[in-house]
Amino acid sequence: MKNMGAAKNIWWGLIWAMFSVILYVVIPYFTLSSVSTILLSGYGALDYHRLNIDDVLFFILSIGIINAGLAFAKGSSPKFSKRKACFSLLSFGGSGAYMYIIKFSGLSQIPIVLTIGTLTVTFTAFVYMIAGIVVLNSFLAVLDVIIAVTEQHDKIVYSLDEEKKREELGIEANGGT
Repeated sequence: MKNMGAAKNIWWGLIWAMFSVILYVVIPYFTLSSVSTILLSGYGALDYHRLNIDDVLFFILSIGIINAGLAFAKGSSPKFSKRKACFSLLSFGGSGAYMYIIKFSGLSQIPIVLTIGTLTVTFTAFVYMIAGIVVLNSFLAVLDVIIAVTEQHDKIVYSLDEEKKREELGIEANGGT
């Protein structure tokens, strides 16, 4: 039972990867593959093949699978580690690439409007909101990298290996000898 921390980290990595697969792969696949004709109120219909949705879907699914791998690596990393901070930064870079593909592939030109009561959200506004979230989380990921590097430089140890942690803290307590 000594290495239960590693199994727990792998479990969390699998949970994050499954969440990412659902968010980045399953939902876009079923949404875009079920569309054969997009009806526009008062403007007629857009044909599915004119928008090249199959090509766009390939790139969305490819980047979604990469994001799922990054989510596994981020989720399976120990808390406060450099590895978790670096994969966090990479995963938000992947999210930015995913958002870029959706924004500039032509999907954002489809006039999708969601109206809930008096609130109206267009697809373009939704993409910009996601861009803001990606940028803010990227700043947080950069700060996590800085904190992880400086704390490990100052010998603040975050490790799953309890013996190594006690040994390093014991060496510091005895004056570094």
